[in-house]
Amino acid sequence: MTPSEVAERFRRFAAIECDRSPLYRRLAEGIAEDADLVALAGRTAPGQPVPNMLLAAAHDLLLGGLAHPLASFYPSLTPEPVAADPLPAFRDLCLSQQDAIEERLVTRRVQTNEVARCACFAPALALAGRDRPLALIDVGASAGLHLLWDRYAYEYSDGRRFGPAASGVRLRCELRGAERPALPDRVTVAARVGVDIHPVDVRDPQAARWLLALVWPDQPERAERVRAAMAVAVSDPPKLEAGNALDVLPAVMAEAPSEAEVCVLHCHTLNQFSPPDRQRFVAVLAGGGRPVTEVAIEWSAGEPAPRLSLTRYRGGRVREAILGTCDAHGEWLAWGLAPQQVTEIVRRTPSTVTSPPLGMMGCGSVWPKSTPKTSDPCGLNSASARMTAPRCRSMQVARSSDVVCRCSDHVLGRAHSAARKLASSPRLRMPIRTRYTCAASASPPTSPGTARIRRTRSYPSGSGSRAGGRRRYRGSRPGRGL
Repeated sequence: MTPSEVAERFRRFAAIECDRSPLYRRLAEGIAEDADLVALAGRTAPGQPVPNMLLAAAHDLLLGGLAHPLASFYPSLTPEPVAADPLPAFRDLCLSQQDAIEERLVTRRVQTNEVARCACFAPALALAGRDRPLALIDVGASAGLHLLWDRYAYEYSDGRRFGPAASGVRLRCELRGAERPALPDRVTVAARVGVDIHPVDVRDPQAARWLLALVWPDQPERAERVRAAMAVAVSDPPKLEAGNALDVLPAVMAEAPSEAEVCVLHCHTLNQFSPPDRQRFVAVLAGGGRPVTEVAIEWSAGEPAPRLSLTRYRGGRVREAILGTCDAHGEWLAWGLAPQQVTEIVRRTPSTVTSPPLGMMGCGSVWPKSTPKTSDPCGLNSASARMTAPRCRSMQVARSSDVVCRCSDHVLGRAHSAARKLASSPRLRMPIRTRYTCAASASPPTSPGTARIRRTRSYPSGSGSRAGGRRRYRGSRPGRGL
């Protein structure tokens, strides 16, 4: 990663993620303009969010007892923080303790366990465990604090409460929008397993301190929640498996109790997967040999807020529901489904998947603005019929020969119409030969349920002998009923 790329990450971090942290916003803006700090941050282990790592490394040193003037700026370390520019003190700490900072950047991982996110997970997990006990598997589990979600007490802004009233972990969440999620009296959890490359044992003081270092110092209420959740985990620690989820997950799913619904949980995890690994992850869930429900909070590029989703895998069939959006730290939830739409999610049979659904991998794909909207009365897909990868910012997915359209079976015709119009968009350079396969059909490309479009190259007006940007299409059109 080049210094300019590192600096840009800090600028984006300050502009997008630090709206509730003036301290970290100022530090991130200053780091982006400091060549020495940018060079130090550039030593962060590949795949890790650079701003979080550098800021947490400095915080960890202070939590460990290092006497330094920077501590006077951190509300997590003093009841009366100094109201001045913290950047000079931060710079001095990083450069004077460069070896210790670099050791953390290279060996540690961002493993934030923000337990307030459980307030967003709870309605989705209640839906997943509506008929059967849950066998929870948390991918990217860190200390496994999300696995203990049913041992926390919840209070929502509409006055409803959920969970054991005597719990030492009390989570409050604002509900936004007109719809409200259902909250059952009880959800049975039959098994809990966390999977992480470097699982955190909260009984280890240094590991527990690193979890607190990842919490932003001017948000002490978050740190208190983490401390309370770690106390629950110390009394009854969940099972944690060390290893790559792609290697460990099949065996963990196979060991789940037969009477339970396997529920794979993950939160802000897929951003640390490479695109091929994201595809393998979906293939593992779809090919596990038993029904699986996936509950996820992930934030894709270009989206204003993280999405809360529930995806069911049933014998080679898949159905994804976007349940709503939420705050990155779980402070609010905008539930998006009416009660009758929730019933549709539970009862309807998933559609056949002909290849791994790329759109579930957080590839950052975006729609051209001209793409027509598609109605979806069940609310199980986004308004644009959820073409999985019509265009990826990196253009890696857009060059794939197969693009799967995971649309509802009652809007197939309109979704394929959107696909054809998308292929003709001058804003998108699709491959010469592109095949659109409907998720509700496993038919060959020339049969009903498939739109196969061949496109010649497009040239802008005035580009030599091929001026005029002529386009030509040919191939089979969707059959009857589409």
